[in-house]
Formats: sequence, C-alpha cells, structure tokens
Amino acid sequence: MNSPQKRAQAARPLRAHLQGTRVRVEEIRRGLLRIRVSNRLLRFFSFEVDVFLFDELLIDTGYRHERHAFLEALAERRVRAIALTHHHEDHSGNAGVLARRFGAPVFLARPELRWTEGLAHLLPYRQVWWGEPAAYAPRPMPAELETGARTVLAVPTPGHSATHTAIFDPDSGVALVGDLYLSAGVTPVLQEEDPLAQVASLRRLAALRPRLLLNAHGKIVEDAVAALEGKAERLEQAVESVRRLHAEGVAPEEIEARLFPPSRATRFAAWMTQGDYSYGCLVRAALRPTAARQAPLEKGVDEGSHPLPGDDQHTDQHQHHHQRNDPVDLVVPGEGEEFHQDLP
Repeated sequence: MNSPQKRAQAARPLRAHLQGTRVRVEEIRRGLLRIRVSNRLLRFFSFEVDVFLFDELLIDTGYRHERHAFLEALAERRVRAIALTHHHEDHSGNAGVLARRFGAPVFLARPELRWTEGLAHLLPYRQVWWGEPAAYAPRPMPAELETGARTVLAVPTPGHSATHTAIFDPDSGVALVGDLYLSAGVTPVLQEEDPLAQVASLRRLAALRPRLLLNAHGKIVEDAVAALEGKAERLEQAVESVRRLHAEGVAPEEIEARLFPPSRATRFAAWMTQGDYSYGCLVRAALRPTAARQAPLEKGVDEGSHPLPGDDQHTDQHQHHHQRNDPVDLVVPGEGEEFHQDLP
C-alpha cells in the first residue's frame, strides 16, 4: 500500500473523527487577516491552522482535508500571490488549488526540496491529520514580496524545515513566522529538523526587531524580540547539553531520559507519529554534523539569498557562554504555556 490513493483510502476511516469544521476570519491589523480553520481533532490538541492574507498576499494555504473551508473563506478576496512559510502539508496543502483559482504564483524557498522531509511518502499520522497536498509548481522565494499595499521581506529561517521562511513587514513590525516559533520551551522535533539552524534563524529574525509575532497555529506574541531570543537561548543550551553528555560517553537514550523526562503528552506524540516527532529526534539531531556548525547561516540558504542585519551579533558571546558546563533550564514548555504538538 504505497500509492497516495491507497494511503488515503487507509486513512479514511480515521478521518471520520475530523468532522466539525470551524472557520474564523479576523482582522489582526489593518490589511492583515487571519483565517483559522480547525476540526474536532485539531481543537482537541489545541493545534488549529492559520493562514494569513496580508493585503493581497496569501501566506500559507492550510491542509488539504479542509480545502473547501479555505476556498470558501477566500471566495470574496483578491489574491495576487501566495508565499509558503515552508512546504509541509499543513501549509502547502491547498497551494495548487488556490493558485489555479486566483491565477497567482506560489513562492517557496528552495522549491527543489518540496518532496523532501516526508512529503514523498506521508506517514499515516500525517495522512490522518492533514492529507496529501494538491500538486503545485512553486517558484523560488524572492527577497521581497509585494502585497499590493506594501513591500514585505521574506526572511530565510531554516531549521524546522529547510524551506522555512518568515514574512516580515518592517513598517508595522509584524512577523508571520509559520512554525519557526510554536512555544517558548524546548519541544520535541521532527526527525529531519536542524535545531542549530533554527537557533540561528530565531536570532536572525530577532535582529530585525519585530514588534508582533504570529505563528501558523494560533499563537500571537507581542514581546516578539524577547520571545525569539529566549527560545534561541534555551534551544542552544539544550543542544550543548546533549553534546556534552555524549562526549562524556552517555548513550543517546540515556541523554533523552536525563534531559527530557517523558510526560504523557510526549509519550503519546512519539507513539502516534511512530517516533517521527520526539525528544529522541532532538537528541539525534544535536549529535549529527550540521550545516549550521560547518557553514554559518549568514552565508545564505539559497542562491541569491542575502545576509540580514544582526546575523553575526551573537557569535562571540554565545561561543564564550557554551564553554561552560552550566545546567540547562529547558523550560518544557514555557511557563504558563500549553504544550503544542509541533506536527509538520
């Protein structure tokens, strides 16, 4: 049962539990709409999906299971272009349908990677939650995008995904960050994530001094710079702690147990995803050689990408800090925050 049609057929009985679609459209700022779509399963896990319409620029397209809800929410709107924060199926699921509906181009960083990170053969849980994305033909993400009323920046933010991009409006200070920032704490990760690349991306965006941060799953953060820098610091400390213990001869399984004591939520997430989303993935990612260590991200993640202000501001102080062996405050999750299951 390897074809997309057969995998979708196998997932159909489970998707009977996904009924109860809700759609909410709200204006966050003048010219910025948030379109939230959810079903019973997503609401149970507090993981609704948001797409944004910034004037006439659509950021993300939601997941295919609820394509009619997204189409209906955008029926009376004008869309001149579509920008994907990354290619995971809850963000790209309706890109092809919406591109044809509006005659709009779809932009994605590193479009040659759109079938990587599990997209070529979705695991069962991804079939159940989101579904196979409709076919689309993305163009490379430009450094700037026109919304019809303003020019926004496409900021390279790899880590959660190699194609990840944040959309930043310098005038209003609004940053639409996709899955770059889901909570303050150090959460489990997907097996193909690069935590050190994410650390650099969090700091790259923080250096632009955003004033309001919105992710793709319901979170709005007003103290954006502090949130981004704090998340980067905690994640970097977690990676250094993993590497320190490994250098002392501690096995990866024991490292996971020491640094990330399991909870019911994390056990369930690892079980449901067949280990695709877990703290074990974070430990293994911290131990493998990474492009983030070997080639600093300020050199660009794409041909034609550009260095951004503040890319090298933190280098010296953090190299000095991590020569110490201080215990790490992982904050899992951040104080006062719900634990979001960071599914792709």
